[in-house]
Amino acid sequence: MREELDDHRLAINENTDELGSMNEFLNEVNKKVDKLAERLDELTLLIKGTRPEQEFSILPLSEREKEVFYALYVSTETTPFVTYEELAKKALMTRETTSQCVTAMMQKGIPVVKKYDGTRVFMRLDEKFRQVQAKKNLVGLSARLNCWLR
Repeated sequence: MREELDDHRLAINENTDELGSMNEFLNEVNKKVDKLAERLDELTLLIKGTRPEQEFSILPLSEREKEVFYALYVSTETTPFVTYEELAKKALMTRETTSQCVTAMMQKGIPVVKKYDGTRVFMRLDEKFRQVQAKKNLVGLSARLNCWLR
């Protein structure tokens, strides 16, 4: 009886080892399938003429432009669009200075979306750019800028 029990335990251990190695193999196969699916999605997007993540080319911003950019970035988290007046108040600058900074930012490659309602201008950052900025900090914001924004 003891021999049978030992043989049974040995068989269980061998099966457990085999199941463990099979599980590792399947995990590796799943990782490879996931990578293939990801690559297939990228190729599909390229064939359709779109890119999975748009590349942005940004020229360096001045400190004032960075402050206005940060104010715009933070303001559009809570509201879809912001006016020059609201942005100037948030950045602690005059409306004219804020307007000049926004124009300079756009010339340097920051994609600002503008909407007009009569004489009022509403703006926000392009949503794809916001996402890339959040991941890669393309503008090069430093922690010092957020001390005045709440």
